[in-house]
Amino acid sequence: MKTLSRLVLVMVVVFTLGALVMPAAAQDSDTRTKTLTEEQINDSYRVSNPWRRTITDVVVDLQPDQVVISATYTRRGHDPVSTATTLVPSMEDGRIYWTVSQILANGEP
Repeated sequence: MKTLSRLVLVMVVVFTLGALVMPAAAQDSDTRTKTLTEEQINDSYRVSNPWRRTITDVVVDLQPDQVVISATYTRRGHDPVSTATTLVPSMEDGRIYWTVSQILANGEP
């Protein structure tokens, strides 16, 4: 009788742990996470070497609930313009959308 009760106890523990693992496995298969630090973003090739040579000094600043991208825009025959663009992320249907909330040129909207 002791053996039967131990077997039942082991089976209950195994089924309980299995029930807990199944939802976690289902979550992991649908969810993907990619985390980048501000330093990694600023060190990336696209930020440090923009494809347009008129854009220089690009800096990405991660702030709570927004991202600020600062850069200097220089056109031939014109003075350089310091720019700052503020982007706010939102998520719909599992996709990230970015909305421009503010654009400044030399500190002016």
